[in-house]
Order: sequence, then C-alpha cells, then structure tokens
Amino acid sequence: MMMKRLICGAAILSVISSSAICASADDMMVIRMTGERDAVTVEELASQDAVVHGELKIENYKDFSYLRTILRSDDPLSIENGGFVYTDDTHSELALFGGYDTAIYTQYSEITGKKNYALYYAKDCAFGKMAEVVDPDSALVSFDIRVPQGTAAGDYTLFISQEQRVNSVGQREDDFFCTADMEDLIVGEDLVLEPLVFSVFSYGDVNLDGQVSAIDAQHVLSYYLETEVAQNVLTEEDFCKLMETTAPKATLHAMDVNLDDARNSLDAQDILAYYLDSVVGNQPSWKQPAL
Repeated sequence: MMMKRLICGAAILSVISSSAICASADDMMVIRMTGERDAVTVEELASQDAVVHGELKIENYKDFSYLRTILRSDDPLSIENGGFVYTDDTHSELALFGGYDTAIYTQYSEITGKKNYALYYAKDCAFGKMAEVVDPDSALVSFDIRVPQGTAAGDYTLFISQEQRVNSVGQREDDFFCTADMEDLIVGEDLVLEPLVFSVFSYGDVNLDGQVSAIDAQHVLSYYLETEVAQNVLTEEDFCKLMETTAPKATLHAMDVNLDDARNSLDAQDILAYYLDSVVGNQPSWKQPAL
C-alpha cells in the first residue's frame, strides 16, 4: 500500500514506501534499510549493472532479545553479499551489539528457498538478557544492491518482509519477528520497518516516457507554480497526477537537472533548452556542477 504523503520543500525526497509505515513513529524503534545512494541513471545502466552498498540499521533502539528479518526487493533489483557487521574478522562481536548467542545470515537456503535471512539472538537471551547497543552508528547487517543493466526508469522498493504463512504442519510462520521479555513487538505499535525506495531515472525525463521534451519542461514549471508561487502543498497522489508519473521519487530526481536541490523555473528552462538543442540535431548535455 502506498502511503499518502505531502510533497513540498526539502522533504520531497524522503522515503516513499510501498509498505505500510506508521506516520507517528517519533518515539518508536525504527529498523531501516539504507543505501549509500538511492538512485542511478538509465545512462549508468546502459552498458553494465550498478552495485550500491546498503545497510540495515536500527534507530531509537528499544530493548529486544530476538530478531529475525528477511530482506527482499522489487524485481529486477536483487540483494547480494549480505551479512552481519562484525568488529573484526574473528566474528566474535557485532559492531552494533557486541557479544551475541546467535548471528546467522543465510544468502540462500536450498531447503526453504528463503534468501537474505538474518537471525539474531542476544547474548544470554535464554536468561532474559536483552541486546545492548555498543556503537549506535553501526549497522546490524550490510549488503549490496544490484541494479541490472537495462533496468527501466521507475521506483523500486527494498524492504523487510512481513509475509505470514502456514507451514505443512499447520503452524503460522512469520518472516519477521522481534521479541522482548517473551512478547512479540508489533509493527506499527512498537516499531517501524522502513524500506528503501531506489530510483532509476534520466535527467529531464520527468514523466519517465523515455525522452526529454517540452512536456517535461512544462511539468516542472507547473510544479514550481503550484508549490512555490501558489504555495500549495501536494499530496503524493496530487504530485503523480500533476507530473503524469507513477514513480514520484524517480520523477523528483529527474526534475533537478542543475543539481541545486530545487525544482523550479531554472530546471524548466534547462530542460526546454536541452530539448530545443536536440531538435536541431545537436548532442546536448546538462550544465551540471562537477561532483
């Protein structure tokens, strides 16, 4: 389910999720999937895959003793090379929690078919002990995100599975569980699972139709007039309708052609100039600062 969000100002590139997120989570523990980047361009994928480093992080930690997660991604993206983050090669301590009883990361199980399965038991959890944070800035798990060559423009979600099923003996199995004092913590009440929305885009192709045109420039100008001139606040639904897109985050990346973190009339002018340059047979390029 896509959550309805407000699209305005500096917050427009905050997480847009295809999983349910509690809107009032300020005091909840957050288990978040992150990436060193949250987007690549179609041009980067023209000749090869892109691989981006990602992490599973815990913020606003609350006590727990057991945690199980299964990391998943929308096709065609994949999660690879996952594992717990240790302090050194001896694997005696986790960077986040120090000592532990169990820390098993399964890339793929031939028995269950599950991929990217992480199981953690806190040290001395059998005696009621909870995990204790050693380094709050460290990740619990690290992994690579592979974006295949030729992936189409759009938004793709990497998330912690909450799937539930009944096994062959009639028992319920949950992909995700987190336990404290022998009680399961409830997603949306005790904690939040926050996915990573990863975008593939081309600069200037605002409506993601595979080309840069005067229509894209008009879309950016319309957005600027709505949000900056008229000072209207758009919901995500309003934004998608205005921009004629189904991938709002990819569109937001595509709009900022001059890389100034704004989407305004300057971007519209640059997109129109790029289009007109291409119409007369030139090979236009974007006027972007060196990164």
